[in-house]
Amino acid sequence: MNFPKKSVDEGPVPVSTLKHHLCIGSKIFFILTGRVLISESRVKMLFYITAILVILLDQLSKYFVRAYVELHERFTIWGIQFTHIENSGMAGGLFPGNARLFGVVAVLFVIFVLYLRKTEDMKGLLIDLSFGFLVGGAIGNAIDRFLFGTVTDFIVRSDGVLNIADHAIELGVILLIIHIHFVVSWLRQKGKASSSPSTQKESVDK
Repeated sequence: MNFPKKSVDEGPVPVSTLKHHLCIGSKIFFILTGRVLISESRVKMLFYITAILVILLDQLSKYFVRAYVELHERFTIWGIQFTHIENSGMAGGLFPGNARLFGVVAVLFVIFVLYLRKTEDMKGLLIDLSFGFLVGGAIGNAIDRFLFGTVTDFIVRSDGVLNIADHAIELGVILLIIHIHFVVSWLRQKGKASSSPSTQKESVDK
């Protein structure tokens, strides 16, 4: 049985095909950023719930460490090393003696994040999760800095001793990078489709 041979040069891609692919890409983008699966009001609640949970877990864990673990005591649970130090600087012990100054910086950072949440480009599932972790972590450490003048750290890592708030901030940064990656990729795809030769030809014909 002979099948008709497909021509190698099929000419420019039809505009309808480009629009179809752009529509699919847009749907994937909106799903990943939470604009389709979750309503705007629920996404807003996700931000506050995430921030509150981070603050509660951070403060409760620090309370138990301060109450039941001696300074510089070390122990291991499930392969994870723990200790108890009071850090008067930033994460990792950098710039000691400036705890309250970093507390003020944390407050300004939270205000900046709340401002960013009002912009159109900073909405969606990933970005609100990111902001929730960032704000929760910043507030968790700021509470320590203003109340005690130090931050309680207890989770031993290769790069220093951190706490739950520090890990929440790290997770928030990762989610923010992922969100920005999807936004930039989607905008580039949209720009290529709008500037394609077939689209320009259609506009000239009209």
